[in-house]
Amino acid sequence: FIGYFPRGPRRSSPMADRACWEPAASALPARSYVLLVSGTFNPPHRGHVRLALHAREQLLARGHDVRALIFSPVHDNYLYNKLLRARSGGAEAGACFPMAQRCAILNALIASERRHAADSGASTAALDTCAVSDYEHAHGSELLTESSYWAAKLPTGYARTVPTVALLRHFAAHSPLLTHPGARLGAVFAYADHSAFGFF
Repeated sequence: FIGYFPRGPRRSSPMADRACWEPAASALPARSYVLLVSGTFNPPHRGHVRLALHAREQLLARGHDVRALIFSPVHDNYLYNKLLRARSGGAEAGACFPMAQRCAILNALIASERRHAADSGASTAALDTCAVSDYEHAHGSELLTESSYWAAKLPTGYARTVPTVALLRHFAAHSPLLTHPGARLGAVFAYADHSAFGFF
């Protein structure tokens, strides 16, 4: 998919296949991106980091610039709701890693990838652009909202969560990484059964 979130009035753009980069993507003029990597990261693993690096490589190969890769785990409330749903359905609930722990593991994974690259003589330039943010917690008072999805799944009560669109819009409007002229926000999503990346 392709979307577009500029700093200002929202606009839309053509859609592309989520699993690969179609001509619509390569036809865009060269731009400078900040990639926001969103997911549960419960727990984070090396594949999450490499997915983000792959998205960066794809953009660079098409003449774009990537200024930063920001890993942003979902709010703890989302994992809490998943835990409640599993228990209400009689399923065995898996472990839920709190935000602080998920961020710590992500930082450790990035550091490990950087050491591996350095030890093998490879460039660490891409990894040097990586950072981890608890954005959904830091801005929870502004972003947490009621959810019809969770209301249907957990009719006896649920915790408010952060809609992905709200996260992207807020980050695009407020992140200092996107203050320079021409900056664009890209999004990388990691799912349990597949992954996707797009740009805005």
